[in-house]
Amino acid sequence: MNPIDLPSSASPINPPGVDGTTERIARALAGVIGSWRLIAAAGLGAGIITAALVLVVPDRYESSFTFVPQTAASGAAARAPLAGLAQGLGLSNIAGALSGSTGSDYFAAVLDSRSLAERVLLHPFAKGTRLRNPDATNLLIVLGADADHFERSLDGGVRAFGNILNVKTDPVTHVVTVSVQLETPELAQQVGDITLRELDKLNDDINHRLAVAQLDFVSQQLRQAGTGLYAAEDSLKNFQLANRTVASPALAFEQSRLTRKMNNAEALYQSLTQQYQQSRLDAVKDLPSFAVLDPPNKPSLRAFPKRRRAVTVAVVLACLTAGAAVFARSLLPSSADPSADPVRIIQQAVALAAAEILSSYRRVVGRNQ
Repeated sequence: MNPIDLPSSASPINPPGVDGTTERIARALAGVIGSWRLIAAAGLGAGIITAALVLVVPDRYESSFTFVPQTAASGAAARAPLAGLAQGLGLSNIAGALSGSTGSDYFAAVLDSRSLAERVLLHPFAKGTRLRNPDATNLLIVLGADADHFERSLDGGVRAFGNILNVKTDPVTHVVTVSVQLETPELAQQVGDITLRELDKLNDDINHRLAVAQLDFVSQQLRQAGTGLYAAEDSLKNFQLANRTVASPALAFEQSRLTRKMNNAEALYQSLTQQYQQSRLDAVKDLPSFAVLDPPNKPSLRAFPKRRRAVTVAVVLACLTAGAAVFARSLLPSSADPSADPVRIIQQAVALAAAEILSSYRRVVGRNQ
């Protein structure tokens, strides 16, 4: 809408304190107010288009579960050697998590691993699971697996699983929250249950592998320490048998050196013996474990798309864009009389817009008074 024309009685001289810039801004604001029909139409059109788009977007439902890590004191002491063993076994992400300060880092790394993704993707669904694809027996098929290219489908499924799985950790309470977004509430809850079960199994498997590797390493070191201790004892025994009396300083120094060597070998052997016993205990128990706070739920509300929010944002943005466009256009030089009171210009624009809105309202509701 063009800027409102001033009445012919407008003063040809600007009021005191009013310059050309203020007058142009006033005319631009008046143009925005007078163009309320255009702005409203732009917002309404954007809302209708957005509503139509969000209606065809597939729905997503979110199922979530929470748990808190429970790490024993012995497990905390064993983090450093376990991190080195995990690195040696090729579990670089697990090694990084074990070297961290909290158990939640460990579980976040496990949830982000390819091993867990493959386990969840190939885990068979329970009987009676309601799916849009009745032939789907696991999540990989739901995500669109190609039977002729299994490896490529598995790679794509791992990437897709990373998009539907969201992991959050609380640095204060160390509570881990895991959410899964899928097309139906039943499927989201089913995949959440599978993820929780496979996480527990993978955690046990990782702990067993690390504990067994640690036990083998300590056993090897213990055998070597035992051999070194026996050799030190034999050296001291042979020296004492060959020198029943230590009369010279050189013999006394040699006896002291052999005794010190045997004592060091004995201390190392005793330390490794204690580690060996601890490793045997760790091999038959879980080091990092967790307690489930909230099991996977069956969502009743849609997580995506947020239709009301999307339409509201679209309407507001369209109205703001249209208003900004009208305002910018009204700032351009005009052939209208540039000499006018800015306050009067805005008052006239508001009065005219209010009259038009009231007239439109009366026509809609059928009132002519």
